[in-house]
Amino acid sequence: MYCMKCGAQLPDDAVFCSCAFDSDIFEVS
Repeated sequence: MYCMKCGAQLPDDAVFCSCAFDSDIFEVS
């Protein structure tokens, strides 16, 4: 899976992603 907001690769079971430079947490679609 991929966090479009920060371009981070995620584990397949990830539900949320966050960016190191941002405190916001985003739902993975």
